[in-house]
This record gives sequence, structure tokens and C-alpha cells, in this order.
Amino acid sequence: MPEDHHDSSKRSKPWFRRHAKTTLLAINLLQFLLIGLAFEVALRLVSPDWLKYRMDFLAHGGDVDDFGTDRSWKTVRNNGLFLSFEPHSSFDILHAEYQNVALIDELGGRELDPEFVSEQLLPCLGDSFTFGVGVENDETFVNHLQASTEIGKAVRLVNLGVPGSALPDQRFIVERRHDELGKPPIYLIFFFLGNDFAGILDSAARKESPVGRESAPNDRTAWRTLSAKVNAYVNQSWLRHSYAIQLTKRVLMQVTSDTRRNLVFYMMEPENTAYHRRVREALQSELARWSEIGRGTQFEVVVMFVPDCYQVIAARREKQAGYYGTEPADLDPLLPNTILAEALKGEGIRFIDPTRDLMEMADAEILFYVKDNHFTAEGHRRFAEAVSRRLDVSLVGLRPRKVTIPRQATKHLDVRRLSNPATIP
Repeated sequence: MPEDHHDSSKRSKPWFRRHAKTTLLAINLLQFLLIGLAFEVALRLVSPDWLKYRMDFLAHGGDVDDFGTDRSWKTVRNNGLFLSFEPHSSFDILHAEYQNVALIDELGGRELDPEFVSEQLLPCLGDSFTFGVGVENDETFVNHLQASTEIGKAVRLVNLGVPGSALPDQRFIVERRHDELGKPPIYLIFFFLGNDFAGILDSAARKESPVGRESAPNDRTAWRTLSAKVNAYVNQSWLRHSYAIQLTKRVLMQVTSDTRRNLVFYMMEPENTAYHRRVREALQSELARWSEIGRGTQFEVVVMFVPDCYQVIAARREKQAGYYGTEPADLDPLLPNTILAEALKGEGIRFIDPTRDLMEMADAEILFYVKDNHFTAEGHRRFAEAVSRRLDVSLVGLRPRKVTIPRQATKHLDVRRLSNPATIP
């Protein structure tokens, strides 16, 4: 009887008293959520410029991956390395801010519209900016240069831009395809100041590593891998809409020194002397190889500077610097240009730099997409305008040379489909 009385008394107590620990946990969780909600509301009402910029940047991501495609990109390779796109193929370029179809010509480059007929080719090499990620075939700056320059009336420009490539990858293409392209006396190299330096460094690092030997895993590498995965999930899920999460993430990045900054910011820091020294050494070595090959096969190169959006648009640079916790005054947006120009002068290579022309445009914001940093159609048009006159002057001595273009010059090589076109080489 006493036991029945005890059980009855226990059942008569309210649920929250019978489950005191669970209730306490629920109350604390509710308080935490309310505090978080209040913090979120406060940040939305009063937030620093860098955070507003960050949220606007993420808002342009939609639910589409940063870079993707509906159909694989079919490529031609030599010894496993990229040589060209498959002639006469086509594929989609899909992003939250654009959707285009790339058409490939008989030479394995992006087709120009209309295609110019000439007895001499002027190959244009570069990365995704040159290829024209984000615009249609007839909107690329190579297409505009064909139509608007005096040199374009005499020779046929060929868009051999490859997303994800840098000077070492482009040199491989020239070494393997120079004869096939009719031994052109000049190549135009479009150097993207945003990340082409890093591409050269990566190539130099691969050469220094012992062949067939993978670098040993370490805690720092594992942390960066995990951090990158978490960062990608947060930026592509519904969590990207939270101001509080982005603020917290920025604090964690500062504490752990895991800034994962846009690569051009490393180049714009005058005090980053160790990194700049490595860049200069790798760049000098790479350009020396270009000069050596050019002398042996009798061609020259003219380098065109393609600036990054954070160099051209001061407002974006300042807000992004705030996100990284860097003082905008500590950045020199033209330092990457200076480093590249000095290296080119050392090898006697001609170059054209339209960066200041773009920086001085009052409406420079419209030259680049918001989240994706590639040129918009208007950006391609303005870039072509900025370099066209100087290009004609630079190539005034170009002499046409008759060439015969094989219809299936690459048919004997490996043809493969890629699932990640962002890193083609």
C-alpha cells in the first residue's frame, strides 16, 4: 500500500517536475535560441559594411554550385595532360549568375563568331577569362579583338583559353601544337593577375617534389580539408543567410589564421615579402623557359594583363579586406602588376596592361559578376576596347604567313570527358 501511494504521488506531479533535467536542458536551449535570434536581428539592423557585402555576395549564390556544368567537357590530352577541347564539341557552362553554351571550333578552341578566314593564326592563350566563362562565344574579348582591331583584319585569332590553366600549362600546349598551328610568329598570353601567380607556384612545387611520392598527411592539412568542407556546406546551404553565422565564422578564421583569402590579396600585400620572393623566382624561371622555346622555334609572346575585380573595384576591395581583418590602406592593388612587369622586362617580353583604364571607369562594378569574379559581357567588351589600340601598335611588325590547318590534327590523341571543368589541366 505505501508503494502504491508513492507511485500515485509521483504520477500526480507535473511532467516538467518529473523530468527536471530534460526540462532544464530545454529551457537553456530555448534561451540560447532566443539570444541567437536577438543577435541575428541586431546584426541585420546594424552591421558593418564588410558583413553587408559578405551577405550580398552569398545571396548571389542561389542553390547552384559555384562552378558546374550539365554535360562533361570533352577534352584531348597528351600523356595525360590537357592539349585542347575536342574539335566541334559543345558543352554547358552553368552558374547561379549565368548559363552559357560553349562551342568548340576545328582547332579545339572556343569558336569565334563570325569565324574569320585568314592564312595566318594568332593564338590567344589564357585561363577562364580568355576562354570566356560567363559569356557566349560572340561576347568573349578574343571575339571582340578579332572584330575591332587592325590586326584582326589580317590574321585569324584563335581562342585557346583553358579554365584553370596558367603559364606552365599554356607552354605545354605551345610546345606540342606549334607546328600544327602553322608555326605562328606571335602568341598572345592573357595573364590573370588574380591567381595565375599561384598556378605557377603550384607547378614549380610539383617539379620540386620527388616523382611518384605523395606528401605525408599532417594535422594542419587535415584541419584545412575539414574546414574547407564545412565552409562549403555553410556557404551553399540555408545557413548562408545567417548574419550571426558569418560573423562567427570570420572570428574563427582570425583566431585560427585560416583566412582562406582570395589569392590576389596575398599579392597585394607589400609586407608579404616571403611569398612575393617565391613568386618572383618561379615566375622568372617560367618566363626563361618561354624565352628559350621562343628562340628555338622563332616565335614571340605578347602578354596582356587581366586584372582581378578586387584590384579594379576599390569598394569591393575595401569591404573584402574588412572581412579578412586587413586594413585596406595596407594593400597595393597594382603590386601584382609591378611584379609581373618587372619579370617580363627582365626577359625582354612585350606586355600591355589595361588595369588603370578599368580602375578609372566610374561604373567598374558592371565589369564583373558579383559572386563569380569573371568578366560580364560588358567587362569583356570594355577590356577589349582598353587593349585594342595598344595591341595594334605592339603587333605592327607582324607578317602574315601561309598555313595549312589539318582538319583532324588531334584525332590520334586521347579523348576524355571531365566532370570538374574548373581544373582542366
